[in-house]
Amino acid sequence: MSLSAGHIPSLPGTYVLSLFLKRECRLTVGKLGAIFFKPGFYAYVGSALGPGGLRARLRRHLKAQKKYHWHIDYLRRRARIVGLWAAAGTHRLEHRWACRLIASRPHAAVVDGFGSSDCSCKSHLVHFELAPELRDLDRILGAQWHWSWVDGDLSRSAGNDG
Repeated sequence: MSLSAGHIPSLPGTYVLSLFLKRECRLTVGKLGAIFFKPGFYAYVGSALGPGGLRARLRRHLKAQKKYHWHIDYLRRRARIVGLWAAAGTHRLEHRWACRLIASRPHAAVVDGFGSSDCSCKSHLVHFELAPELRDLDRILGAQWHWSWVDGDLSRSAGNDG
């Protein structure tokens, strides 16, 4: 099954997108300027606390043609979404999750300021050599997921946001 926003409810929450970039590339990312991205997997942490919640935000991330608004929009030109983990809730978990992801990968490439213009953490984007797995994210973030999707498999759990 391919991922579509219709599979995710319109609840507020926090999410992690797993993206795959097949080849290295240099992209101009808004005010951050030209950035070199190495191939591999990236985990991007975001929140969807506004109208339409997780469904509306995911719908935008999946859209091929869009006006570039967020840093992730630029990377999405080249990178494909291969996973989504989302937890419903109104708590602002984005900063905590991004910091934990970065701490879990002390030698990982991060793009300073990527996705974190309105946050005090270093970045909301972390590079992984191999695809992050749900159990790794559970351990790193201390979260129990409500919805997860990895390359065609959507599942719902009875977990709570962490």
